[in-house]
Formats: sequence, structure tokens, C-alpha cells
Amino acid sequence: MRAKITGLVFIFAIAFLVAQAPGPVQAQAPVAGEKVILYLFWGSGCPHCAEERPFLVDLGNRYPHLEVRAYEVWYHTDNMSLFQKMGQAFGYDPKGVPGTYLGDRHWDGYNAAIGQEIEAAVKACLQSGCKDAGAGIVSGGTPDPWPGEPEGGAPGSVPAAVMVAFIVAGVLLALALLIRRGLKRARF
Repeated sequence: MRAKITGLVFIFAIAFLVAQAPGPVQAQAPVAGEKVILYLFWGSGCPHCAEERPFLVDLGNRYPHLEVRAYEVWYHTDNMSLFQKMGQAFGYDPKGVPGTYLGDRHWDGYNAAIGQEIEAAVKACLQSGCKDAGAGIVSGGTPDPWPGEPEGGAPGSVPAAVMVAFIVAGVLLALALLIRRGLKRARF
């Protein structure tokens, strides 16, 4: 019986370690491991922002060294202030959302043509490098998650709920085995 319990503990330990393993290995960025940072200023309820969202999620999945930092500006005055500062740094007064910034370029609004321009700029930045559009402007702030997406947690990371489930399942299984073992001994 001791061997069974040891075996089960070993299986749960292996399962836990597998769950902790990082996602697939991804190729290094052409520019010495630097991330390309895209800044998005958006508004909750904005239809053009909602249209740009799946495009940026897909872009981030296809280009793993692209980091999208999204800031909701309609309900967060600190983020609106950042948006205004970013516009001033680019020599204009931003009037609406979405506002997208990458390297030395910016886009107001979103449609398929703008999406193609953004993707071309991302490719160029990954190949040749580009400046951080928010350097000296966006510092210390924390981007807002998109609605419905978890805060934190890199792709491939295991949510805390999964880890807790593994631990609880292991403890319950061990208790069940110990109780069963105790009942068998009581019969003899």
C-alpha cells in the first residue's frame, strides 16, 4: 500500500511539474532579444477599439516579441493624461480613440488598411529595431488589461486555480487512500 501512495504522490508531482512547464520555445527577435512595444490608447465601448482588439491579439500571437501595452482612457483620467502627452510628443493633439503608437509612427482610428500599416511597421521594427514610442512619457504606469482578459500571467503560465486544483486533488486522493487503508486494517 505504501508503494501505491508513493506512486500516486510521484504521479501528482510529475503532473504538477508538467503544468508548470513554459510554453513552446519561440525564436529570438532579430534585434538582440529586444521587445517591440506598441502602445494602444482605447476607450471602453469604442467600436473601432473593439475592432482593433482581435487584430492586435492575433499580431501578438504571431510576433511573440511584440508587447502591446493598452491604456483605457475614457474612464481612467491618468491614462487620458498619458494619451495627451504621447500625442504632444508626436506633435499633435489626439482627438479620439483608438490611438496606436509604435516607434516613430502613430495611427488614429482603426480599419483594415491601418492594420496592414501597423503590421508592416511591427515587421520593420523586429528586423531593424525601433525606438520605444513611450520612452520618457509612459513610465511607471501599469497598462490596463483588455476587458475579459486576465491580469498578468504570461502565455504558457499556469493560473493559480489550476495549481490549487492539482494540490487539492492530490490531498483528497491521499486522504481517500489512507481512509481506505485504515478500513482494511480494521477488518483484519
